[in-house]
Amino acid sequence: MKLENHYFDVTPKVIPADREAVVTIAPRFDHCRFREDRTYALTYAPVEEWSVHSGWMPLPKIAVRPENGRIEFRQYFEGEQEHVLYLEEIDGETRRVVGRFSGLFRRGRPFRPQAFTRATSTCNTCRSDGVESPDYVAGACRSIGLDLVAITDHRQYGPSLEAQRAFDGVEIDLRLFPAKRCTRLTTMFI
Repeated sequence: MKLENHYFDVTPKVIPADREAVVTIAPRFDHCRFREDRTYALTYAPVEEWSVHSGWMPLPKIAVRPENGRIEFRQYFEGEQEHVLYLEEIDGETRRVVGRFSGLFRRGRPFRPQAFTRATSTCNTCRSDGVESPDYVAGACRSIGLDLVAITDHRQYGPSLEAQRAFDGVEIDLRLFPAKRCTRLTTMFI
C-alpha cells in the first residue's frame, strides 16, 4: 500500500467528470498532520494524454495552506480517467514530497443492463494481499471497462462494502457485489 494512501484521506474518491469539485486532503494520524506554519505546493495532472488534446495545459504548482488541519482546493476534472495530485511541503528553501495521490473520477456512461460481458470475481485490495484501497480497485475496474466486480479480500467482507459505499449516490455502470474469499479456491458472494 502506498504510504500516502495509508496516512491521508483524499475525498471525494469519485467525482463526476467534466465539472469542478472541491477536494480535501486530510491526515489520518497525528504524526503526519499538516503544519499551519508551512506552505504546501499542489500540482494536478490528468493521467490520460487526451486531456492535453482537449485543451488541458500543465498547471503550475499552486500554493495552498492548511486550514483546520486539512488542505482543500477546487479543480476542474476532465473526462473519465485517473487524476493525480502531487503535494510538497515547503519550508524556506527546503521541499519535501508529502505524497502522490491518485484516484479515479468518472463520467457516466449509460448502463447496459441487457448483459454483463466483462467481469472479475477475484479482486484483492490493500486489506489483504493487494496494493490499493477498495474504492480505488473498484474505480480501476470501472476504468478498464468491467461491468461486474466482486472484491474478494481473504476472509474479509468489509472491503467489498467499503468499495460499494465509495460509489453511494453516484450513477455508475459497474455492478459491485459484496463477497469475501474463504479459501484459495472458494469465493463466497453474500
